[in-house]
Amino acid sequence: MLSLERCRKALGNDAPSADEDVKQIRRHLYAVADVAVSAFGTHNAANRKNRLKAALRLVPATAQEALEEWAAIREFDGGVDRDEAERAVLSDYVRDTRTRRPCVP
Repeated sequence: MLSLERCRKALGNDAPSADEDVKQIRRHLYAVADVAVSAFGTHNAANRKNRLKAALRLVPATAQEALEEWAAIREFDGGVDRDEAERAVLSDYVRDTRTRRPCVP
C-alpha cells in the first residue's frame, strides 16, 4: 500500500493537508486500479496463461523452481487455481525485486 507520504508526493502541491483526505484519495485510487486490472484480466483471459508462462521464463533460473513451488503451495493451501497462484507469486517476486528485497536467494 502506498504510504501517505508517497501519496502526498504524487499529488504534489494539490495534496490535501488532512491525512483522512489523502487516505480517501488513496482508497479511490486502489478501487479504480482494481476495476482496471479486473477489466484487463477478463478481456485478455485467453492469452493470460501464455503471458504468465513467458513472464516466468524471464525470471532467473535460480528463482524459477522456488516460484513454482510457492505457486503449488498457494494453489493447494489457498484453494486457488494454478494460474492465479502463479500470478500471485510472480507479482510478489516482482514487487520484492523492485524494492531490492528479493523473495528468493
